[in-house]
Amino acid sequence: MKRKTKIKKKRPASKQPVKEAPKERERGEDQSFAVHDRRFWARLDDEDRDTTTTRLPSHVEKLEKKLQQKENEISQLGSAIRALREEQKQMRQRLERQLDSDLLNLKVELFAPLLEVVDNLERSLKSLQEQNTRTDAPEIVEGIAMVHQQFLKTLADAGVEVLDVIDKPFDPQKCEAVAVEERADPSIDNIVVKELSRGYEISGRLIRAARVQVGRYRKEEENRADTAGCDQH
Repeated sequence: MKRKTKIKKKRPASKQPVKEAPKERERGEDQSFAVHDRRFWARLDDEDRDTTTTRLPSHVEKLEKKLQQKENEISQLGSAIRALREEQKQMRQRLERQLDSDLLNLKVELFAPLLEVVDNLERSLKSLQEQNTRTDAPEIVEGIAMVHQQFLKTLADAGVEVLDVIDKPFDPQKCEAVAVEERADPSIDNIVVKELSRGYEISGRLIRAARVQVGRYRKEEENRADTAGCDQH
């Protein structure tokens, strides 16, 4: 007997909606995109990579610290050397000023007694010039005058100077008033009118003050009153 074969009918395919392809993006639109790796080990790798690129090796850091320390030490040594040089300069200046002052004091002590010799020569010369009665007086006067001039030249070469006080206002720092001359002339008030003995100085330091006579103004009314008073007595 022949087997009957069943013919299976094919089911009609179900109609499924066809998905439309996405429309192409308009031209000019930004088509870039970014991918963020959210794995935690990936973030750790990124951090390690950043630190290794910016941080220097430990031995380089040590060298930089040593270099900075040496630069600081050099700067400190330079400041100390400059301060020491300035101190030495000031000390040298103080010593020079002290030596100059001591030398000046020694000169004053040396020349002060010699001025009396000059005074005696001037008195002798003046006395002989006033007398001038003996035949040998001119030769003596000339000899004393030569000694006197030579003495003054020696003092001048050593730095000793004669004070110029005649017809100048009285200066108590350089003059010693030993007499007063009263006149009815206001222009001579407190003016040195006569020098009794010369004054000397050296390098601005007074060796001996000049002994002088100072003028003083006196009105004529006072003079007449004094004269009348004397006449009454």
